[in-house]
Amino acid sequence: MKSILGGALSIACGLLTIFAGTEFCKTLRFSDLVSTAARAESGCSVSQSAMQRAVTLALELEQSNGCREDLVMPAVTIMLRAVDEAAQQPDLSVWVDMVTRADRYMKFALGCSPKEGNYWLRFAMLRRLQGENTAELAALMSLSAKYAPVEPDVLGLRMRVWLSLQPVTRSAAAVALASDLAHFLQHAPAQDIKEFAFKTDIDMQSRLIDARRE
Repeated sequence: MKSILGGALSIACGLLTIFAGTEFCKTLRFSDLVSTAARAESGCSVSQSAMQRAVTLALELEQSNGCREDLVMPAVTIMLRAVDEAAQQPDLSVWVDMVTRADRYMKFALGCSPKEGNYWLRFAMLRRLQGENTAELAALMSLSAKYAPVEPDVLGLRMRVWLSLQPVTRSAAAVALASDLAHFLQHAPAQDIKEFAFKTDIDMQSRLIDARRE
């Protein structure tokens, strides 16, 4: 019996060693992706070659179905940054192709983490670039608010997206927007609230007044 248990433990340890080695190799493989995303997030300049390399790695990650959060999130950053950069190109087809790739990647990211509110928000931002489908954007924004109601960075970015949406879309997601406004007024720094109020249109001003009365 002891020999059987000992053999089983040896096999288990061997498998764990192989798994750990595989994950370490994957970390090294995608290190350029992570470092480039970090530079982009911090506002540092990123060379075109570095971006192209990072996009290639992001698509490789998608194809491998590698749902490691420490890799999936940096790739989200890269894909959306690539869409922004493609929008600066005179050839519209370049932007359309990049949007298509980013759209596919966001579906992959959401498949990995369907309860990640940040991903739903980024997906909403991407779909907003393709036109404002009221029902779709209302659903995506509502899911983001559901899964990341008070995360400061996500909430702050979501408030900026709400400002960009049409009143009809806001109305379609009225419950989520009202919740966001309440959380924003409760948790955001006073200066952020002041800047947000300054940018509101008549529709959002009315909603903000209602939220302050609650």
